[in-house]
This record gives sequence, structure tokens and C-alpha cells, in this order.
Amino acid sequence: MRFNFLKKEIFLVVVFQLSVFLPLQLFSAGQDTWSEKWKATTQLKSNELLKMINSKQWYERSAALITLSKNNKAEGQSAAKKLILDSALLVRAQAAQVLLNSESPADQELLKEQVFNQKNFYRGQSLFIRRQIIMGLPQEFIKKDTKFLNKLSQDSDHQIVKYAKLLANKKSTIIME
Repeated sequence: MRFNFLKKEIFLVVVFQLSVFLPLQLFSAGQDTWSEKWKATTQLKSNELLKMINSKQWYERSAALITLSKNNKAEGQSAAKKLILDSALLVRAQAAQVLLNSESPADQELLKEQVFNQKNFYRGQSLFIRRQIIMGLPQEFIKKDTKFLNKLSQDSDHQIVKYAKLLANKKSTIIME
């Protein structure tokens, strides 16, 4: 059972990395290629993208967030703050990526809170988004919050514990398995 879960998580990560999130409303019965569909999404105006952020479909929310963050950084970050609490893991991961690109301390605090959000666990197992957030946060930000660093060092995810111990020992080279 654990192996099947990992295969699904790896598949989702690969799909996420390829950014193959296309809005359903752009799908047609014609012979449009994936690149044409993606291009159509990227050419939507901000107000149309903001409507897509509230879509019921996770891939529409994700596509809107990706496009919005590329076209208008401020609106993208605002949408990411809302979508970091989304029910879909891949939407949360994309929102986390947008917020990690922000240098705002408020965004970093929001991400820090999401590390221990129950949505980022599946049957007690840590999901990849937690490692994504921790590895993306500035090391100085994590080091200065000793309570957070201690909590990370007692985590159930061995990779997060390893990272926390490296930060506690002030080593700058971090290798994740």
C-alpha cells in the first residue's frame, strides 16, 4: 500500500513539474495541441484569471495561478495567499512556489505555518509540499526561529529532521535524498 502511495505522489510531482495544468474551458474537440491550449490560457486577461482562481476544478485554479504570477506578480502573490489553503495538493504546491519567490517576511511566516498544516499530511505521512516549503525558505529565516527549528528536528519526516539538524549545526551544504 505504501509503495502505491509513493508512486502516486511521484506521478503527481512529475505532472506538477511539467506544469500541464490547462483550464477545462479551453479544451476543444478540435486538434489543438497542448502548447496551443496553454498559450490560450496565458493570454487571458487578469480579471478572467481571477475568476478561474475560484473555479471548482483544481487544474483551472493552478493554471490561473501560474499565469497570473507570471503576468502580474502582485496579483499572483495575492492569489497564492488564498490558494495556499486549497484542498488540492498541487494547487497548494504551486501557491507555495509563488510565495517562496516572494521576499516578504509575511509570506515566509504564512509558509512556515503551512509546514504543519494537516492538509500537508496523508495518513500521517508527510507530503512533498512540506519539504518544498522548508527547502525554499531562507536558511537565516529558519535558523533565527529556534522554536520552529526544534519542532522541525522532532518531525516524523526523516528528511526534514536531517535538514533541521544541518541548519542547527550551521552547515551550509544541504543534500536531500
